[in-house]
Amino acid sequence: FFFKQKTAYETLCDWSSDVCSSDLSSINMSTKWIGLTPAPFQRASSDRMSTNTETVDILVIGAGPVGLVAAIALARAGKSVALVAPPARSGHSGRTVALMKGSADFLDTLSLWGEIAPHTAPLARMTLIDDTASLFRPPPARFNASEIGLDAFAYNIPVDQLTELLENAAASQSGLIRYPLAEIGRAHV
Repeated sequence: FFFKQKTAYETLCDWSSDVCSSDLSSINMSTKWIGLTPAPFQRASSDRMSTNTETVDILVIGAGPVGLVAAIALARAGKSVALVAPPARSGHSGRTVALMKGSADFLDTLSLWGEIAPHTAPLARMTLIDDTASLFRPPPARFNASEIGLDAFAYNIPVDQLTELLENAAASQSGLIRYPLAEIGRAHV
């Protein structure tokens, strides 16, 4: 798929109004998606001489948090989805991600936020410090999320933990089939 200047959320809204709330689905987008056609692909069988070609509405490549959420959302919108990625890695990368309000709201529309939220640390205060070593530095600027009516600016969560929670949701999602990258032959898209 090739997208031009669109967020994943906007693209999902274009594909299915069921994914978006009614107030956001009415936004007129000038850039349209390209390349959404049924995606047949070959999956290698144990017998190297034979292949099994399957057709799905959507072929998602990559099972990081974005790929997993896209695959789940599209499957819940009634699309048949193949998620192609290497097997999930176990271990601890030490990386975290801050999920902004829009991400948390989207996960909530998919009924995923309730499972994810307890594992997050809310980022409710932010301090900006000038570290330029200039002679006349401004004092630190402090912001509280409550000043703009939010509980938190974002919610921090280890990437590995977020991915594991999304993997569990994807595993039980009807209409979503997970294929390890090693099982896929040359794609015929």
